Amino acid sequence: MGVAFSFTMNMKKYLIQFFILIDSVITVTAFAQSNARNYKGIYVDGFDKILGNKVKEDSLLNYCKSNGFNALTTYRTKDIEKKIHITNPKTGGKTLSSFIKRAKNNYGIISFAMSSEQYETFKNVVYKYNASLKDTSERVNVFNFEFEYWNRHSTAVDGYYCKKYLQPSGCSCDTAGAFKFYRKQMKSIDSLAAKQHVKSEVYVGKPTAGQALVIANTVDRVLVDIYLKDPAKAYNRSTDRLTSFGEANKKITIIPIWGSTDEFMGEWQNSHPLSDADKHFMNDFNANKNKQQQNLTIAGFQWYKYSTMKK
Repeated sequence: MGVAFSFTMNMKKYLIQFFILIDSVITVTAFAQSNARNYKGIYVDGFDKILGNKVKEDSLLNYCKSNGFNALTTYRTKDIEKKIHITNPKTGGKTLSSFIKRAKNNYGIISFAMSSEQYETFKNVVYKYNASLKDTSERVNVFNFEFEYWNRHSTAVDGYYCKKYLQPSGCSCDTAGAFKFYRKQMKSIDSLAAKQHVKSEVYVGKPTAGQALVIANTVDRVLVDIYLKDPAKAYNRSTDRLTSFGEANKKITIIPIWGSTDEFMGEWQNSHPLSDADKHFMNDFNANKNKQQQNLTIAGFQWYKYSTMKK
């Protein structure tokens, strides 16, 4: 009887430990899933005029901290390099690495992305900057590709994309030729990012269902614009595009983008906390998502842009 009692007590002990372990796993999983939606990013325009100016740097970082932003995406990478020389580790490289490290260590920034419309800039500037650093916390950890191949004005004959990219690459000056160029660039950027173990992402406005599949199967995450005045309408506006990305039949990370200009949610910001927009979208997404959208993870939200945010 003593042996049986001892065996029973040991079984109870192991069962208790087992359930504690299971509970811990569930808790950690739930925490990870919760954190997966904690991304809150902002596009920073004019960063070449902010970087290296302590007052402007502090203003940006304090704004992010006060408003819960934990991710930065800077525009005009070539201009930043031209003015600051971030590929020189002794000068501008030190200025940028110091800013990134301070942002991550002291202001809760978890993601620092740099944006460009062409592979060559990532290769010659961002990749080169990252390669000069041993401390990974000082590196750019996202390559953000922005090329509006759907923009008929830019892709048409005599348009900006046509002259600068499509004709020199032998692509037709229309949206089909622009996507051909875009697809090749996107694949190269994704491969380059993978070499440095950083993320690749794209901004997308109006993809066709077929284009959405190509994009979803190439990059790590997709930023989808939902520019409008009322965030309560955001999910309905984006549902077709979300479904198209979900057709990829793999887990896709999506980050919807809000517009802060007066044309869009500039006025809305005056009477609402920014988090209300996210809640509107997530409530509708969770209540209405279809079978294809089950493949999507809404990692968080992005705001366009710093200079037009209400402060």
